[in-house]
Amino acid sequence: MSFHAYLRKVQIYSTSRGTRFLHLDQKLGYLYRWHEPNPDVPLDIKAVVAVIYEPPQEHQTDGLSLNLP
Repeated sequence: MSFHAYLRKVQIYSTSRGTRFLHLDQKLGYLYRWHEPNPDVPLDIKAVVAVIYEPPQEHQTDGLSLNLP
């Protein structure tokens, strides 16, 4: 039996960093988050993103490439 959870709401904890990240078209980032009950929908959860880690990357016209060591 597999369990799948779908989130209806994602909240960015620090709006200044989240806004900068979300306004870019092609960006890769790892979201470090925790889950809380969603007060807007009964029996639902939301993810609260605390940190967005952006690995070194270069933007290209058809995507991006990672600069991993």
